Amino acid sequence: MCTSMKSVFLSIFIICANIVYADDSYDQIKNDLATANEAQLAKLPKNSEIYRLYWNRSFDETLIYRVDLTDPKNSTITITKLSNKTPKSIIKQTTTILNSIQIENVNRFLNGAQFWDLPSQDPKSLGFDGATWLLEGIKKGKYHYTERWSPLPPYFGWVATPDGGEKRLEPPFEQQVKHSDEIGLDFLCLYIMLMVNPEPEVIY
Repeated sequence: MCTSMKSVFLSIFIICANIVYADDSYDQIKNDLATANEAQLAKLPKNSEIYRLYWNRSFDETLIYRVDLTDPKNSTITITKLSNKTPKSIIKQTTTILNSIQIENVNRFLNGAQFWDLPSQDPKSLGFDGATWLLEGIKKGKYHYTERWSPLPPYFGWVATPDGGEKRLEPPFEQQVKHSDEIGLDFLCLYIMLMVNPEPEVIY
């Protein structure tokens, strides 16, 4: 088979894989948000300013963080933990009032990541064993989201070896570089995860 034909078949395979992944992901996210009694952000009133991080891990419980900045004098973060058994259920849900420093930090990370201008999905950000980081936002009637798959470093992974072990991939340096805005997005999500959560969680 010629090189050009191989490229065509590979492109078709990647496109189909992305579609299946997106469909499966959407159904699970929709069901998890419904279980957590979370509303669709895009349908909220135009004066709403809310950011919601959906963190679905393969081997641990799912966590949903909703940062509500609609009222500057009463901004809150609600953290919902869902069981990892089907059907999922709420294990714990807490709401905490944010102080002025926490609110300022959220806004700094939002600006630093240029959240509203980032692409919603990264075609390179796909996987199986790992975690989905879905960050949604609504402000002044504008809705945006970013979805990434286990975005923390290393930005390249491992492959299985014939003896049952793993070998770390070593792509060219230019493929290892990550755009600064994407790193800013990682920090934004990490800050939301860690700013008030009293329970340690495995991050991946």
